[in-house]
Amino acid sequence: MKVNLKVKVPVFVIIIIFSIILLAIFVIDWVDKNVTNPRIWKDMTCEEMKEFAMKREHEKLNDFQQSKFLEDLTLCMGSM
Repeated sequence: MKVNLKVKVPVFVIIIIFSIILLAIFVIDWVDKNVTNPRIWKDMTCEEMKEFAMKREHEKLNDFQQSKFLEDLTLCMGSM
């Protein structure tokens, strides 16, 4: 009995490529959150975040971090 490898090889290749793409997406997301743009304020309380903003310390962050900090601060202040 002959096995038809012409069908199985492309499916196997597609699965490998799809896996590599998914892994790359997760790695890029992880690096962005934890290495490039860490949220140093994630363990701060609302009051500590407010003091951090009042001291204008958030201006030392990069643009992406500033926007995320202000977004988180807005959510925090809205829940008070």
